[in-house]
Amino acid sequence: MLSYFGRINYDYKGKYLFEANFRADASSRFAPGNRWGYFPSFSGAWRISEESFMETLRDSWLSSLKIRGSWGQLGNQDALGNGTPTGGDYYPWMNTYNLGANYPFGGSLVTGYYQGSYKMASLSWEKATTWGIGIDFTLFNKLTGSIDYYNRKTTDIIMNVSVPKEFALGAYKDNVGAMKNSGIEVQLAYNDTWNDWTFGVSGNFAYNKNTIENLGGVDRMADGSFMREVGSPINSWFVYRTDGFFQSDEEAAAWQAKYSAMDGYPFGQDFKAGDLRYVDANGDGKISADDRELYRTKDPKFTFYFALRHRATTIHQAIVTLGLGQLKQWIYLLSASNAGQEMDASTEEFLKLSFMRANFCSELMKYAKDMPISKSEAYLMGMFSTLNHLIDAPLEEILEEVPVSNEIKAALLRKEGRCGQLYELVLSYEAGNWNEITRLAEELGIPNQILTSVYFICMENVNVLWEQLTNAYSEQDASAPAPAENGEASEESK
Repeated sequence: MLSYFGRINYDYKGKYLFEANFRADASSRFAPGNRWGYFPSFSGAWRISEESFMETLRDSWLSSLKIRGSWGQLGNQDALGNGTPTGGDYYPWMNTYNLGANYPFGGSLVTGYYQGSYKMASLSWEKATTWGIGIDFTLFNKLTGSIDYYNRKTTDIIMNVSVPKEFALGAYKDNVGAMKNSGIEVQLAYNDTWNDWTFGVSGNFAYNKNTIENLGGVDRMADGSFMREVGSPINSWFVYRTDGFFQSDEEAAAWQAKYSAMDGYPFGQDFKAGDLRYVDANGDGKISADDRELYRTKDPKFTFYFALRHRATTIHQAIVTLGLGQLKQWIYLLSASNAGQEMDASTEEFLKLSFMRANFCSELMKYAKDMPISKSEAYLMGMFSTLNHLIDAPLEEILEEVPVSNEIKAALLRKEGRCGQLYELVLSYEAGNWNEITRLAEELGIPNQILTSVYFICMENVNVLWEQLTNAYSEQDASAPAPAENGEASEESK
């Protein structure tokens, strides 16, 4: 994999914002001539509230108002599967041949080779084109919200193309599919302060419509437990229609005698009284796979969340929020780095960064799918990510002395595996690399719309806990006995 990335940002008086990105990706898993993919993206925003004609509203109730729009493309090769450079279907464009075939030749069997599958040299990147518009607002400096509409069309989807038995070769991969996602997302948050107590409530609502638009010339395609059908959502269950239960064994036997001898009969069981009675839905006089109907998709159209939160204002609350073990680990780093001298700015910066990453990783574990580590381990992964800066030693050497899992070590050192994707997502969010953020969040199963709210909640908690913990150390230092001067022992040491 080889990539080049460029970005241009323009900001005029904080009112007119523009960003252009361009990336070029090359993968050896595609054939020469199709390895490079070029993916541009553009976004712009107008802070209307900064205009002079909005001054009256800005000073009264409309604290901020911004409209924005974006268009961009991303490439994807994940559908090629895993494989390895030395095994598996790592190069699905390259025809390969198998040894060990025996052929009759000249009256005897001769060892030869054969082609097991068909390959398409024209195979190339999937492309996702997304455009969207949105509005951000703040009312009375307390109520913030955003409304977004998006439209994403994925074309040249890499799919396994089924072939008839007469073809004599296995299914092959090709760019044959197209799919569309469109929807709306609404986020609202309210924050206020009463005396020493800070209160916050936030919520999110999202609607997504998914439609398969092309399956490479066929209308329907089996996909494990699901069925793909043009015009229907992906990951849809296709089921047999029923009209009740068999009331007796005799009724079940008569039904089975009518349909079981026909071609395509799908059931391998004997039905009894109380079993579901299936219907010839298409009216062809038999029951087969053609009678299945679209039921629903496993992916919800509507999603929402609602959260209440308050800021931790005591060490006890911090322990409850983070867990005593995690807090002890961080305090150890803080005290070790401080080591009897005032903390310098760079040390403080890296400590706060480690704490922020730890919180962000831990919170994202609530949404990430198929993770090999626990939430606590994700916390440690984020916290240890800056150890090389704090201790001034190579991170690889440090991790050899730290009892963390191999998954965490691989993530921190090489960004490998699911943990590496989570760590890379955190780093991409810090850098504002929105293309990578979108890609990694999708791969991890994390809803893209929750990232901003989760990040700011973590930032708020880190700031408060930092203040409390550093104040605790300051109070501890103030209460400690002063060192004796001129070599004289203190009263306690005599």
